[in-house]
Amino acid sequence: MSLVKLNIARGVTGTLPSANFSGGKIGQVLQSANEVETNVTSDSFTGISLSLAITPTATSSKILVMVSIQGVGHHSSCEGGVLRITKGGSLLKQFTESSGYDNNTSANFYASADTCVYIDSPNTTSATTYAVEAKRLNSAGAWRLNSDSGASGGSYSSITVMEILA
Repeated sequence: MSLVKLNIARGVTGTLPSANFSGGKIGQVLQSANEVETNVTSDSFTGISLSLAITPTATSSKILVMVSIQGVGHHSSCEGGVLRITKGGSLLKQFTESSGYDNNTSANFYASADTCVYIDSPNTTSATTYAVEAKRLNSAGAWRLNSDSGASGGSYSSITVMEILA
């Protein structure tokens, strides 16, 4: 199979109309981060100090939500937990269940990382709050987030939101 290269710029002069390149531009980027070890001991969803509000500039904008949770594991008979993203307090996307469990009911710890990337269409120009919530699964022990499992240095978890202009 032969390869043919075309020089499509040959003979083009002047400025290309900007209308040909609309959409997909980044309007704004916000981030909230947390490095504090958190023991999730609730059987109901609760906030884990990763929350922020973004005000879209147009109703046609999309919001790219990126979550990274580090140092995830269980402690003292906890069999893991559940992570979810909320928008205005309502479920937007559940993305983890049972992470950080090694089938051992001792105090042993198994660290992992969980991530989620989600595109939302809020259809508003009002401030919209995105947050990460967690709960443990089996009413025992603690599900740990941002744990360093005894190693030096800690873990870093974050939520980042980007407005994608239409």
